[in-house]
Amino acid sequence: MADIIERHQIPWPLGGNQRLAWYSPSRRGFVIGNHADKCIVTIESAAVTPLVTRADAYAQKTHAYDDQLPAELYDELRSIGLDGFAFLPRAQYDTTLAGQPWGSTCPFDQSLTAGLTCGVPVLHPASYAIMKIADRKITLTATAAEAKLKGPLTAVVANPNQPILCYGTNAGDIYSMAISADKLGPQKKIAAMGRVVNSLRVTSDGRRLLAGGMGFVALFSLAGKSPELVTKLDTSCRSIHVLSADWLLLNQGMHGLTLCAASETSLRLDTTYKPATAIERVVISPDGLHALAMFQPPAGFALLDIRI
Repeated sequence: MADIIERHQIPWPLGGNQRLAWYSPSRRGFVIGNHADKCIVTIESAAVTPLVTRADAYAQKTHAYDDQLPAELYDELRSIGLDGFAFLPRAQYDTTLAGQPWGSTCPFDQSLTAGLTCGVPVLHPASYAIMKIADRKITLTATAAEAKLKGPLTAVVANPNQPILCYGTNAGDIYSMAISADKLGPQKKIAAMGRVVNSLRVTSDGRRLLAGGMGFVALFSLAGKSPELVTKLDTSCRSIHVLSADWLLLNQGMHGLTLCAASETSLRLDTTYKPATAIERVVISPDGLHALAMFQPPAGFALLDIRI
């Protein structure tokens, strides 16, 4: 039977308004941080161990983030990426972001907190294109080619097997866009969901697109020539997390976390974990067996085991 088990609940140990997290396979735990400090939280013991302790980065003004993370953690974070995109090597960011005051790793913090629309250059793995994503346009760094988006961007995802990205807007529309190393192709409308699109995911085989938003979770088939809506559930969804070929985890905010069984033709809601405080953000380990659920400030976070 599928289940979500709370292992530990921990107060947030860092100051500041910025709260971010990712999973480190080598440390078997989650890295949590703010704009200056980082800690490791191990799954087994829930011990919170300082990793980086810095003076206030905003007070330093120049390159406060350079060389902040150990190289192995930086490389892990780069390989994990975000929304199907890969981060660039540190040396490449040093060159690309030369002259910017906060240094080479600040964009990681911004992206993990607010998404990729902060404009950090990222790699689309299937097309090898490096691009900057903003709320209204996408720009290729190699050619400065631009594509204006069809509305304010609220979610974006790279297809892992095809030179395509998909994005959602605050009007509830979902579009696909062809990508090459030097050109941004035409944009095609996939669906009009009628409500804000909060989250998009493409399965590792590239055959299914999952969309979640204000009152819906939808499954699209990408196996044919054009994306096709397969099924839709009327339910709250702040973000979607793919655990395996058959299971999703839905962050439903004030309604908790819900496991969702997913095939190529159906979606079915299963077990729900509902803490006393609304869930702001969720981070999943790559194997889909562990999660960090970050509660809305000023509350802390929970370490969870996922049984599927």
